Amino acid sequence: MITSAPSAQALVGVLEQHGAAFNAVHCGALWVRLGALARTSAAQSAWVQDSPAAMAIVREHTERLLPTFAPRQLANTAHGAAACGIKAHPPWSTFWTRIGSAAKASVRDATPGELKDLAWAFATAGAHSPRLLDALGAAALERVHELRPEELVMLAWSFAAQRQDASNLLTSLAAAAEPQLHAMSAREIATLIGALARGGVRVNGPCDGFFQVVLAALPARTADFGADPEALTTTAWALGLAGCASPRVLEWVASTLDEAQGAAVKGTAGALDEAGLRGAVVPTAARPELFTAIAKAAIPKLPEYGEKELSLLGWAFGKAHAKAWPLFDALAAEAAGRLDEFPPKGLTMLAWSLARASRAASAEMREQRHLRWAVLLEPLVEELAGRRGHLSPNEQRSVESSFRQLARDSPFEGGAGQAQGIGTSLDSDVDDDEKRLY
Repeated sequence: MITSAPSAQALVGVLEQHGAAFNAVHCGALWVRLGALARTSAAQSAWVQDSPAAMAIVREHTERLLPTFAPRQLANTAHGAAACGIKAHPPWSTFWTRIGSAAKASVRDATPGELKDLAWAFATAGAHSPRLLDALGAAALERVHELRPEELVMLAWSFAAQRQDASNLLTSLAAAAEPQLHAMSAREIATLIGALARGGVRVNGPCDGFFQVVLAALPARTADFGADPEALTTTAWALGLAGCASPRVLEWVASTLDEAQGAAVKGTAGALDEAGLRGAVVPTAARPELFTAIAKAAIPKLPEYGEKELSLLGWAFGKAHAKAWPLFDALAAEAAGRLDEFPPKGLTMLAWSLARASRAASAEMREQRHLRWAVLLEPLVEELAGRRGHLSPNEQRSVESSFRQLARDSPFEGGAGQAQGIGTSLDSDVDDDEKRLY
């Protein structure tokens, strides 16, 4: 009855009718089925979210049986709840706290798959439990050589997603993954590299060998990544963040798109955005169609970007001399109403990006762009003037150089000292600070 229930509502009905006879195995199986229904049907997922009274029955039965749960039932329950979209907020806060406490006490008896499911569930639900994560991490380290590709990937993702300081675990997971890369899908490779990068793992450190193996393996996996544009862009972004992106990486991205005959661009709206550009910029004369595709995909997503993403997107296209005028126009319009969100470096990067783009334009195009970008430049003058005291001398010189390139007066009364050319110190200042702050 549980495993064949056609709907979440039917499952709750089974529980209401037979709940007195339920044991730990029944309860775990119920959550597995609930999670499967929610993952495969938007209507079922919506029913779970919109039926608090019915789900309260499930929650109460689960909490009553929790003391009898073995690791398998704990993992099944947590995974199923997370798959249903149940977050660690009232009225479910205590539910997640109790599962975390029970799991911590029995984590050493869990299988690698159960460790993976528990870690994924708590990360997905936003149920931050440092003690459970510490226990899961210790157990995973002890059994790292038993972990299969999916377990390696999901453990890395889960710890990175919770911003848990787990550098030793991530380094060990990377080492264990190295000989298993051939068995991983493009999506698994992308997720793993992304998790490592988000977790602070960088090239020229303990994981340098892992990144070198990845770079050597990518050309043979071009078809796999071409069929999965999200994996492609995640991989490019992650390699850049990890410090091992280069023209070689961007050329691989471009050749992958070529082999896919544009399917990666045309098949998934918004899959290509600024992610693959950070630290991996080459002159667009080499691959103009790649930057064009990324710009088209990024423009409708700009309202979703935070100030950091907007700054880096402008920086990347400016650095690449990309003549993506619609993108720069949209970026200026989007940033204009959000300048108070930007730190001083972000404001500096916005000015620099437009100045760099202006330098790549013809005289006629430059005049048109300056008029269009006034929507940003005019409030940017006031914002920079008001925050001058928070800008370093180099940032002030960069701003003055940028505004001079944009044919505008300095935002600073009396100037910022001897401003240096936009092609010299400005480039190096922005590049160096971008790496430190973002």
